[in-house]
Amino acid sequence: MKHRLLPWVKRISAVGGTGVVVVALFPRVEDAYWRRRDPHRVLGDHTSSSSLSKAAHDNKKNLVVLGTGWASVSVLKHIDRDKYHVTVVSPRNYFLFTPLLPSVCAGTITSEAVTVPIRNITSYKALPMWDRIRFMWRGYLPDRVTYLYAAVTDVDPLTKTVTCRQEMNDDKAGADKSSFDLSYDVLVIGTGATTNTFNTEGVQEHCYYLKETGDATLLRQTVLRNLEKASLPTTTEEEKRRLLSFWVVGGGPTAVEVAAELQDFLHFDIVNPVHATFNQCAGYTSVNLVQSNKDLLPGYPKKIRDFALQQMERSKVEVITEARATKVTRDSISVYDKATKSTRDFPYGLIVWATGVEPGPLIRRLMSKLPEQSHYRSLKTDSQCQVLGAPGVYAIGDCADIDLQAEYEYKLGKNFGNLHNKYSAIGPPNDKRLTMKGLGKLVDRVKELSEHSVSAPMSKIYHTLSERYTNSNSNPDDAEGISQSELQDIAQKHLERQKILPPTAQVAHQQGEYLAKLLNQPKIDPVSSTWTFDHGPTFEFADMGQLVYVGGHMAALSIPASQDLSVSWDGSMTNYLWHAAYFGMLESTSARTELFFDWCKSSLFGRSTALDAICSSDNHIEELQRSEKAITNTPTRKWWKKIGL
Repeated sequence: MKHRLLPWVKRISAVGGTGVVVVALFPRVEDAYWRRRDPHRVLGDHTSSSSLSKAAHDNKKNLVVLGTGWASVSVLKHIDRDKYHVTVVSPRNYFLFTPLLPSVCAGTITSEAVTVPIRNITSYKALPMWDRIRFMWRGYLPDRVTYLYAAVTDVDPLTKTVTCRQEMNDDKAGADKSSFDLSYDVLVIGTGATTNTFNTEGVQEHCYYLKETGDATLLRQTVLRNLEKASLPTTTEEEKRRLLSFWVVGGGPTAVEVAAELQDFLHFDIVNPVHATFNQCAGYTSVNLVQSNKDLLPGYPKKIRDFALQQMERSKVEVITEARATKVTRDSISVYDKATKSTRDFPYGLIVWATGVEPGPLIRRLMSKLPEQSHYRSLKTDSQCQVLGAPGVYAIGDCADIDLQAEYEYKLGKNFGNLHNKYSAIGPPNDKRLTMKGLGKLVDRVKELSEHSVSAPMSKIYHTLSERYTNSNSNPDDAEGISQSELQDIAQKHLERQKILPPTAQVAHQQGEYLAKLLNQPKIDPVSSTWTFDHGPTFEFADMGQLVYVGGHMAALSIPASQDLSVSWDGSMTNYLWHAAYFGMLESTSARTELFFDWCKSSLFGRSTALDAICSSDNHIEELQRSEKAITNTPTRKWWKKIGL
């Protein structure tokens, strides 16, 4: 048996060794190849005219992408650069892996493990090896993606331009906030959303959000500062309990994971009786979670909701359900109990606000320009992610919602208006009417809409209009066609509002990949040379499951088995799946390496309790928060820029 296996072992070893050598030597061979073809291009001389670029037949369109989040990065990874000049505009020059931000605020991992520079993602070296071999075979390099470190302040759909403001701030040279305009043929908006405070008094002034790495870092430093202050001999017991009372408002996955990570940090690294680092704080720490519903994790299966609540209580996290925060002052939070209809005030040392999202200033400004946009939460798009009322503008991710009802009401109204110019009939001045011939034309157009629709009610609208037209014996020019109000009544009767997709990284990633594939296959008019994309498929979200960490080395997983059934797992073994899934989803090998060693270090040696000197005083942190609110309306965003880092 040993002699039979030995030849196979040798063959497998030879093949594996050859593969390792090829992978190791490929970058050197690749660099030598391109240097021989065009040394200026590879050495970074971007101004030289390179024969390796395919830009000679410059019939490309200008594609401008706003943001560097999940949706935008997914577009950048799948877009065909042979068809577009791609420009990315964002005040954040890296991609942030948001699902692991709660681990950063607890010190389980560092911010370097969840960030990848955007230029690394869009570089030639980031392409898979087979794609790089393909470019070598074709003999030219793909066009580079242009990144601009700037913030977009305005979008003009009429002139197809975006107004940008530089984000550089040099104290020696003075603040340079000059603006510039960019023209686009196709615009992709993936700027995300801001935290929704529901106009609760005191939230902007006293609460922390968790949207950026700066938010997580400042939150962690505030926790450590409170621990150090509570350890002083001059601190009273009442003040200790206030400083070490940490509150999280919200019941979604972000809120649950923040509360779980904070409780793990306090239990395993701060007041653990075996290796406690803050003995003076034992017995004074508390983590409280306020949720307006009766269950945590709305939208998750009931088994996971129950498990999350049980695990929170087992980890000694105080969960207050069916309650909402009504007011936040400097030292207390007011919580309204829906059951007793009473309000109580609780002292706190830190509050994390994670209650949902709302559109940012740019999205609000764009919505105010478009009559078709009346959704308070986000931009309304059609089933191909195109913003209603703005041709050539696409919105994906947290800043947008696909609304089939609004889409088809808009398309029906537009077709009715176009036909009314030619087939108008006499009727009331405030209610336009089509002739029977106009109704026949409308039936044909609605039939085309129903064939491209993923919404079954659209077909019902077609059959209703078709039956009305075929059963009529009127003259084609008679005014017995259909009025605008009658068409609206038929549409409202049959169209059903699609369930709004959740603002998650999974949805944003799938939308970005779908949109890139849609833009990669334009339909080019041979006469006008215009590009259209309405012939392509509509977006359909494929739920790949939900993961959430609930503390105590426990996690929960839900995978849909059918349209109405999902399979759920929970426990310590699911925690390993949680680690493996997020490890594989990171965008770079460097980030995976950082994440792996951070997890190992936290498991073996515990989380660090080193307090950064720049956040060691109350006045300094409050100054950072006040200055940040004045600019971004977000307490902790880009806090490092205020201290000259």
